[in-house]
Amino acid sequence: ATTELFTLSLHDALPILACQFHIPVIAITGSNGKTTVKEWLYQLLAPDYNITRSPRSYNSQVGVPLSVWLINQHTDIAILEAGISNMGEMERLNRIIQPTTAVLTNIGQAHQENFLSFDIKCSEKLQLAQGCQSAVLNASDHCIAHCMDTLPPDLHCITWNTADNATPSTTLVITGIEKNTIPSSSHQPSSAQCGLPLCGKQPSHSGL
Repeated sequence: ATTELFTLSLHDALPILACQFHIPVIAITGSNGKTTVKEWLYQLLAPDYNITRSPRSYNSQVGVPLSVWLINQHTDIAILEAGISNMGEMERLNRIIQPTTAVLTNIGQAHQENFLSFDIKCSEKLQLAQGCQSAVLNASDHCIAHCMDTLPPDLHCITWNTADNATPSTTLVITGIEKNTIPSSSHQPSSAQCGLPLCGKQPSHSGL
């Protein structure tokens, strides 16, 4: 009971705090890769901006409020993780974080026992995008691609997909991931290569 009261108190106080700062807030969710994406974004942006980010993997109903408390007048951009394990939790986290950009990495088995289907879990995670200006989505994840029609119609969606599954609306087409984890990408009409410092398919896909 004491823990629940503490959590509710944090949830009530944080939206008031968040309104004090008019900054870009990037919120990252997904079954895997949240911390990896957060840390890579931090490494990319930190040379030019004062970044406030979630400590370690603070993405729970308690960890998110504690992360938001770190935002201050010196913060240029906030990068926060948002994790859920039950229905209704993402709506509360969205109200606390008030993100401007939502990132959804993938939908996997984590906490599936608390959701009737993968699509229901995906739709719950997509609640993070409510009120956002933009969303970055892994459209190569079939569950995410299937649930995208539940997003607000005025949301600017940036999607990536592999070449064999890409659609005309895909923002970034991944043409290949080679042995040394250097993905080739095509953003019509241009193309690019980028090197990633980790090996393996899952880390590479998180970086994309």
